[in-house]
Amino acid sequence: MAERRFGPTRAPGVVIIEKEAQQAIEPGALGTTAYTGILQKGPIGRAFVALNASNFRFRAGGIISESLLPDAAFDFFNLGNGAGTLWLNRITDGNEKKSALTVKNRRDPRGDTIQFDAGNGGRWGGKKQLLVDEYGTVTPTTVTLSNPPVNLKIDELVGGKVKFNAIPGKSFDIISNTATGELLLPSDVDVVAELGASLDKLISVELLNNGLALGVLIKDGQDNPLEEWGLEVHLIEGGIATLAKQFQNLSSDPNSPNYFVKTINDDFDSDFLLKATDLHLGSISSDIRPSNVFGKSLSLTDTVLQARIHDEVVSSVGVAKAKVNPLTPGGSVVQDQILLTVTIAGARSQGLLTFPGNPADGDAVEINGKTITFRSAVAIPDDEVLIGASAEDTLDNLVAFINSSADPLLIDVVFAEKASSSTMNLFAQTAGTAGDAISTTSTGGGGEPTWGAATLTGGIDQVWDYTSQKMPFLTGLTAISGVPFVAPNDFGAGFTIVDISKDFSKNFAIGDTLTVFVTPLEVGKLVGGTLTPNVVERRIKFRIIGNTADTITVKAGSQMTNDASVGDNFRVEYIQELGGGYDGIAEIADVDFVNAYDTDTSPLKGLRGRNLGLVKLATPGVTASSIQSAGASFAESQNWQYRYEIPANITAEDAADQFINETVGKNDFAVVQFPSFAKVQNPSGSGLKLTSQTGAIHGREAKIANDFQGFHKAAAGVDVILSNVVALPDGFEGRALDEEFLDAAGINMIKFKDGNFILWGDENVGNERRFKHKREYLSHVENVFLENFDFIIFSINDEQSDKLLESTFRAFFIPEFAKRAIRGVNLDDAVQIKIDAENNTDLTRSLGQKHAEIRLRIADTTKQFIITVSELGVTESVAA
Repeated sequence: MAERRFGPTRAPGVVIIEKEAQQAIEPGALGTTAYTGILQKGPIGRAFVALNASNFRFRAGGIISESLLPDAAFDFFNLGNGAGTLWLNRITDGNEKKSALTVKNRRDPRGDTIQFDAGNGGRWGGKKQLLVDEYGTVTPTTVTLSNPPVNLKIDELVGGKVKFNAIPGKSFDIISNTATGELLLPSDVDVVAELGASLDKLISVELLNNGLALGVLIKDGQDNPLEEWGLEVHLIEGGIATLAKQFQNLSSDPNSPNYFVKTINDDFDSDFLLKATDLHLGSISSDIRPSNVFGKSLSLTDTVLQARIHDEVVSSVGVAKAKVNPLTPGGSVVQDQILLTVTIAGARSQGLLTFPGNPADGDAVEINGKTITFRSAVAIPDDEVLIGASAEDTLDNLVAFINSSADPLLIDVVFAEKASSSTMNLFAQTAGTAGDAISTTSTGGGGEPTWGAATLTGGIDQVWDYTSQKMPFLTGLTAISGVPFVAPNDFGAGFTIVDISKDFSKNFAIGDTLTVFVTPLEVGKLVGGTLTPNVVERRIKFRIIGNTADTITVKAGSQMTNDASVGDNFRVEYIQELGGGYDGIAEIADVDFVNAYDTDTSPLKGLRGRNLGLVKLATPGVTASSIQSAGASFAESQNWQYRYEIPANITAEDAADQFINETVGKNDFAVVQFPSFAKVQNPSGSGLKLTSQTGAIHGREAKIANDFQGFHKAAAGVDVILSNVVALPDGFEGRALDEEFLDAAGINMIKFKDGNFILWGDENVGNERRFKHKREYLSHVENVFLENFDFIIFSINDEQSDKLLESTFRAFFIPEFAKRAIRGVNLDDAVQIKIDAENNTDLTRSLGQKHAEIRLRIADTTKQFIITVSELGVTESVAA
């Protein structure tokens, strides 16, 4: 035992000697169980723990049709009554996708600022997506996309619906899909017949979340609402949103301690809930904060706001500017990015106005039907121009009037530039021949300004090539500046391109681009959220009762116009759902499960170092022999235990024995129950469901291990009841199992006794130790020892440390003896500990080895109660 000495060595004085305390062995966890299989959600590539049923739902999801693992998990928790812990190893085919949502900032134009991703892949976070395409080929029950998504996975679109523009009012269920975009429809439809001779190939493919998703609601920060923001994360199940996590104060500044990337992604639940990626590039300001919806109002009443649902970005070598106005969305308009590229530069129409002198009061010019009267005193500012001290002053006033007018006959139609002290050029604001129709006249007493022509002249159409990111099949389309472009279909939007440069020297050239980002509101999804019609008055909010792609309606009696006006920035807070998630299970094969039990790379090896003791493994509901054999081999490599399952269609005892012996193979670290399946109440509906009983059995085993504080009590007997079981599988009713045969084969049973289904048997399916509880006890103790003796490594290897270790072992086994896990007359009879010079020689010490030999008398179980009864003889007496 190590000592520390404080004080003088030879001189007089007080000496303190500190002795090292005896090292204690930390008892290992009891009832640790680990399942491998398909789950609705959860991290992939690492094992994770679920502490109870609600924690399982949060981390791994609910009951699913593709797997019996969740059923087993809930049975484990229900029948374990809080005992044990459950670890999970989720399996996919590697094609899973995380649900995602990109949100925009609060700028004008708006830009992408954050991407939210579900913490792990799967449809649980939202599967919604919408494809718009033209079909390539079609048969009565199949349709092929012309432009399938680049990363489309097999069966990713299952559960969605395909609609044909040529078959109005109908949609067709998608049964399956290939990675190349071939969709399989139900066998009882004939889309070829319904299409008839139509040449319209437009289709849409839509997946909805159907009440299962992850949602985010973005709000202002609690402590610093003008600079920071808050986030609510909701789990939506069955259409009901439950608040799962809340972040009150987040910053978009990477240098802030509240920086959202670190705060959200470092959260304990981030792998199970939400991750965030910063998409912003550039300077940091409050308007880069995210918002569910942010924009400008185009019109406003007390109860209805019309939203601007698009942004424009111009790239022009001549620094020209343009917008699309108005945007007219189709009835099913989708989010899109439209790229317009100049192919013909065009030219603006123009005209010359000459001032021969200063106009007289009452003289007038007319532009595009708008009469502008010159006055020595202006009474009607929207219609009159002040006559200046000179003709040039009046000309300047006219130029300013034209360029600032809000009259619809002038705004976005024309602009003016002074050409000389006596002349003004009037230009059509947008290039094109349409400008040649703009009329120009003047009236007066003879000294009024005069036009060079009755209309503007010289316009040349400006042509733009049209490309849709969402609908790449739309080819050959062009838009002409100043001319309404009609929406190509119901999913697109119409618009008119308007040049807003108001500068004759700034012109669009060939190759310049105008990108239009169309971001419609999610129809009907804003209901229940709140609308702030003027973000300056951020506390004034109105409850939303309805919305279209570009309008928001608030509850009756609201008075939005009291605090907001047309053109104000507005903001919406609502639970915005993620989409695009995919489970990645269509191509799962046995090899995926086998690899999960690889003795070198299995994620379950991550359970090492946690002092979990014996870990019981299973693959509930999966009976493939290669998978179960791999599970047993992995359990053996870790000194754990694997629970085999005999397929439900095996009902004969000899067939069960053959399955164990010849199909999966005997293994000392494997156990099995026959039957392995049973009928229980269907958790998802009425009737009964045939499920694996592995979870129920493990739950009862964990309960008994917890009650007895160890594995020395066999988890079997009349009091070990599977309360979830209603009936055994077909083929087991009304007959008793051959217990003699099954016991000899090492196969334990589910037995009907006194109205209950109970666990019966305490056997391994191996060739060495027959009693299951003894193998469990040894494995548990050995695993505890394996992870509790690092303190001895690199310590001094001598007789003193031998004694330290012996006392450590004795301290461990004293409570084991007290709880009857080991038996004997006394502790020395129950456990023999040998750490001395006989097994630790000078040679072994020189090699760095220390040996301890421990022999245990593990508690036995009563397998047979033998009662001997005989008749007393004539001369015998029953007296004492």
